[in-house]
Amino acid sequence: MRQADALAYLEKPPSERFDLIFADPPYVKSQGHLEGDPLLTLLIPFLALNGIFIGNILLGQRLENADIWEVIRHRDYGETGLTFLRFIHKNKKITL
Repeated sequence: MRQADALAYLEKPPSERFDLIFADPPYVKSQGHLEGDPLLTLLIPFLALNGIFIGNILLGQRLENADIWEVIRHRDYGETGLTFLRFIHKNKKITL
């Protein structure tokens, strides 16, 4: 288990892959679709294939183009929501 500032931790080269990553504020949550959120891109080298990412996101945000993510569950809570994503790669080649 690691507890750290998510974006600062993801700036370093990965030393291991995780089966589960949970990101909770404070971090900058981007507006718009989740595909544009830099956190999702930064996570890829740290997450094991079929690993789960749980993200605390803004109300109404959704993953529209799920080429490498499978939405397992989403729940809105007030002005935010929790999204559970599984890292897969259906349509893209990804170098891990």
